[in-house]
Amino acid sequence: MLKKKLQDAIVKLKLKEVTQIKKKFEIGLIRNAVFSVGTDFNSAQVTLNNSKTIPVIVPLQRKYLTGNGEIENYEPFKLTRSLSKMNLAVFLVASDREFMGGDPAHIKLVKTGAEISVIQHDFFIDEVQIYQAKSYGSDGILLDSEFLDSKKLGLFSEVAFQLGMEPFIKIDSTTELENIDHEIIGGVVIEKEGISGVLKSEFYRRMKEAKPSPLPVIVRTPWLSPREIDYFRDQGIHHFLLNDDWLWQPDALKVLERMIQNNWPDRQL
Repeated sequence: MLKKKLQDAIVKLKLKEVTQIKKKFEIGLIRNAVFSVGTDFNSAQVTLNNSKTIPVIVPLQRKYLTGNGEIENYEPFKLTRSLSKMNLAVFLVASDREFMGGDPAHIKLVKTGAEISVIQHDFFIDEVQIYQAKSYGSDGILLDSEFLDSKKLGLFSEVAFQLGMEPFIKIDSTTELENIDHEIIGGVVIEKEGISGVLKSEFYRRMKEAKPSPLPVIVRTPWLSPREIDYFRDQGIHHFLLNDDWLWQPDALKVLERMIQNNWPDRQL
């Protein structure tokens, strides 16, 4: 959970950005213009389920949201090429400039680097941002329950789906999925420690049994050991999202490559 001061600052900036967009363009025109944008769609859900690729989503951002400083010489295109050689194919690409050091241009830039799927990482608080996401070429977007109530999570998921993108939803409780059509979302992201600071099998069981159909559960986690992977597999969980700060770790690329070799030796190129 983000500290309230940081969360308030994020919402304030995003409201300002949204207001500026709406002053320049009528929402109907923005919506219609988006449908004229031709972009290739690569399903992140299908890619994660592909038995030949590594089922790990990798965040790409210059700044660590709750840390200090930023990565020097951050080159998302070059980084994506290196990660693709590890058979990683789904990336969470930051578009927010102020807090994550991202850029909307990075989405198409990263997609030119390899045959991959891109989920856009921003702080979505208004429908107009979803139209923007489509125009950037995003395959999916990450919606966060810290910034949206269950009704808006459902509404925004439907908008994204109608635009040909997969909505992924970060939640802290299964009650936040009450207004969401499970058939249209790409996956549900939860923290490794679950909803109360302790890893709870019951929480994962409820997610798997969600109606009307089981939901793809993605666990956000730091580096994974074979023992941890086996534990999650026993819970029916096979997809993972690295923590935002993974690039700040010493020898991050080497550590990531070693984790892949240890956990998915049969899926390497």
